[in-house]
Amino acid sequence: MINVYFIGNLGEDPELKQTQSGRPYVRLRVASNDRAGDQEITTWITVMAYGPTAEAVAGYLKKGARVFVQGSLRQHVYESGGQQHTTYYVAAHRIEFINNPNGQRRADQPAAQPARPKSAPQQAKLSQQPRAPQQKHTQPIVAPVDKSLPADDLLFL
Repeated sequence: MINVYFIGNLGEDPELKQTQSGRPYVRLRVASNDRAGDQEITTWITVMAYGPTAEAVAGYLKKGARVFVQGSLRQHVYESGGQQHTTYYVAAHRIEFINNPNGQRRADQPAAQPARPKSAPQQAKLSQQPRAPQQKHTQPIVAPVDKSLPADDLLFL
């Protein structure tokens, strides 16, 4: 198995789909930039995410979002027009959301659970407590890890 780790930006909004067996998945196109001397090189990488990882990605990310991807390099062989073709993709085991504008869910995705309002006594207690210094950066959001990648559910549409 070839493990792959890279950082890149989503080239399009993720669209949550389902396999024939009903398992959620997303197919992502991620642009990763590198420098060779004074020239910038962009490599487009296809990433497949399944299950809870796919649901989290589709719910929070949009085109341009920066992500860290950890996964396995996979090969897909298919026939078209009488000729055999081979493509490669990354089967994601982990996706970290490095930056997410506004830190909110996408507008077209329903929220998982509404936030519970705090009672007045709780709010008063919170306002009386000394505040911790503000951090300049926040922890990245990590999509749930999904290590089950069945070969029969891989789709390339």
